[in-house]
Amino acid sequence: MSVLNSFRWPLVAALMALFTVSIVHGQENFFGDSTDDDAAFESDSTDSFGSDSSGGFGSDSTDSTTEEDPAVVIEQINTALDDIKATRKAEDYEGAMEKIRALMEQHPTNGYAQYSCGLEMGRCHLGMGNESLAMRLFSDLLVAPGIMSVPNIYSGAYVEIGKAKVEGGNYLEAVDDFTEAVQVDPNNAEAHHYLGKANFLQVITSPGGGMDATSFAGFRAAMSSISKAIEVDPEYGEAYLDRGRVLIRMRNPKFAVQDHEKAVQFLGQDSDAMGDLAFTYRSSAKAEANKKDFDQAKVISDYRKSIQSMDTYLKHHNVNEEQKPWDDSSPLDIPPHSVLIARAEAKVDLGDEQSSNAMYEDAIKDCDSFLRIAHIGPAEKSQGYYVRGLALRMLNRLDEAVDDLTKSIDNAKQTQQATYAGQAYLRRGIILFRQGKYHEAIKDFDDATFANSPIQADPRAMLWLGFCHARLGDLDSASRAYTSAIRVYSDFVPAYMNRGLLRMKTGRFADAYDDFNSVIRLDPGNKSAAKYRDAAKKYADQINDSVTASF
Repeated sequence: MSVLNSFRWPLVAALMALFTVSIVHGQENFFGDSTDDDAAFESDSTDSFGSDSSGGFGSDSTDSTTEEDPAVVIEQINTALDDIKATRKAEDYEGAMEKIRALMEQHPTNGYAQYSCGLEMGRCHLGMGNESLAMRLFSDLLVAPGIMSVPNIYSGAYVEIGKAKVEGGNYLEAVDDFTEAVQVDPNNAEAHHYLGKANFLQVITSPGGGMDATSFAGFRAAMSSISKAIEVDPEYGEAYLDRGRVLIRMRNPKFAVQDHEKAVQFLGQDSDAMGDLAFTYRSSAKAEANKKDFDQAKVISDYRKSIQSMDTYLKHHNVNEEQKPWDDSSPLDIPPHSVLIARAEAKVDLGDEQSSNAMYEDAIKDCDSFLRIAHIGPAEKSQGYYVRGLALRMLNRLDEAVDDLTKSIDNAKQTQQATYAGQAYLRRGIILFRQGKYHEAIKDFDDATFANSPIQADPRAMLWLGFCHARLGDLDSASRAYTSAIRVYSDFVPAYMNRGLLRMKTGRFADAYDDFNSVIRLDPGNKSAAKYRDAAKKYADQINDSVTASF
């Protein structure tokens, strides 16, 4: 039997002894007959700290703490437990187990100490990878007599069982365990946090991926539970981290930034929270840039903060470290190499805002480093080539950009996670259009239309398809392409504008008037649309007058 495994059996024997003594003495629980939870720590005659009437773990004799103040004993035990937790969190499981054994021997008849040691022992076994042994320990705790009189430990066992289920991807059952935990101990911040986290994971791993109509209710439930955890413990960094993640999914980057800044404050700049903060700043920049009257200074500031946060994160994380199949992982985790390529994307975005060639050059360097990582797969290579292709395009290195976008498409074809395929087709098509290669561009825009989704077509690809047909003189096909773009996205101003101009060219002035009117409705400050609308109305009126005069 291993040294670690041998520590389980004294605890189990103690729990069984407790069960036997409880029956002999006719106790309702380990701490006496009182139903007041606090009474266990206040009474001199019915508590667990040496009283003959309370029994214990199989011994009628008192331990060395008999004459001590129960509050002092609790303080001593908690100090020892804090030391055990710190040792465990430092992944010194052997050392933690030694301290657990010492605490159990020091307080052999103290239920609070024994149960707490059982909980910590199970956590050590989880850390060592002995999941089945840990789960048996937690299960033993849940059925041990008297444990319900120690709500924080009783609920803690439920939390640990639920956490193991979360790691195994069994989120629905984990929700039940965490719900039980918060019912037992409403002040267990960890239980509230993990209840929200399990709900969140259940939503984002569902077939809808957190994008369907039912997801919002799940996000709200997750928010409510995690917010309760923060209410109980205002310095709970992991809870701020996960609430920020929920807020991003709910498209609220403003408050997500605040939560992730808090997470970094409590968890440290070398924590995973720094990576999430970087992504959140970038989401905030994009949200601001998509507004009609956006604040460019804020957009630039958020992109800079995003890049700075990624710089800090990457100083503390190894992008070349490969995630092993047996390593603990979560759908919420951001691998370091993903932060590296995201930094390249953010640099391209900032370069667009500042017209900065230096940013594009830096982005290319990040892409080069990313593409040299040995363990990345085709989907990630597709992303790396796509981002480098964008940067090369902005530097007017068009042939190189086409080569990289082609590599992005080729890698995307090797995987079902072809996130960047449609974008690569679109961007390559635009370059080919600029080079006057309209027939090749048409093929790319056709491929881009449904590349990422067989259901939702890309109206931008349809718009560029219309441009190609117009350049080739096929005005009917161009008009159909613009109309298709409008059907997909009814507020797509460029499609209305270009269809209106095409209709002016073909003498359909009344229809052109309607298109320019739609542009002005969607973009009231569009002076070009107003000018063309007036011209369309003038010509339409002239035609009407001419027709009327002929009769």
